[in-house]
Amino acid sequence: IPLAKGLAGEYYNNMLLSGAATLNRTDAIIDFNWRQGSPDAALGIDRFSIRWSGKIKPLYDEQYTFYTSSDDGIRVWVNGESVIDSWTKQSGTERKGTITLKAGRLYDIKVEYYENEGDARVRLMWESASQAKETVPASALFLPDVS
Repeated sequence: IPLAKGLAGEYYNNMLLSGAATLNRTDAIIDFNWRQGSPDAALGIDRFSIRWSGKIKPLYDEQYTFYTSSDDGIRVWVNGESVIDSWTKQSGTERKGTITLKAGRLYDIKVEYYENEGDARVRLMWESASQAKETVPASALFLPDVS
């Protein structure tokens, strides 16, 4: 059975990813700009957090650089390794981190994000020697195994 595309998103009505998720949905990619708005009517426009989890499948045996652009806090783990850790109030800041990956392998990925107040946006990108910098595409993202 082919894996379902996208990442599992858990949306919380607080900045701490705590308690029960207010909303669970599948997001094809992580590239959102809610500005002064909210991801969903179930959430406030400020002080919310999101955890995305699933699998990522690179096309090349190379060192990958992951980039995030976020307002506010962001953390990224690939294959259980912390690649980006910027859990702080920040305005549209780009962060980056590297990890070596093998082509065609499925790696666990987890992205955590929180919004304090004001503008809200978050984007996950990657690049390697053979891979132009781009938003990580839906074709490379898969839902976590349900087994």
